[in-house]
Amino acid sequence: MEVKVRYLSVDIAKQFGSEKQIETLNIPDDAKYEYLLSLFSEKWKENNKEQSDKMKEGVLGTFVFISNGKNLRRIKDERVNPESEVLVAYADTGG
Repeated sequence: MEVKVRYLSVDIAKQFGSEKQIETLNIPDDAKYEYLLSLFSEKWKENNKEQSDKMKEGVLGTFVFISNGKNLRRIKDERVNPESEVLVAYADTGG
């Protein structure tokens, strides 16, 4: 299945190996959000090899991944809804 990902900025997109703020990922049809979180973690590690191991382990704390207004970490056991895009933003956004 395909799932649309929207990165909040070009800088965030580049950290995950994308040149565009919107990309489509191909994932298994029965994938759960936990699979997507693992995929994001691997994509980040591949594109930020110069970062320390400590930062690599904290990538899920540095960014927030949201679909349908829900944090993917809270719904990781649910199946991915291909009709809902995933938003990726810095966890400390706001003001």
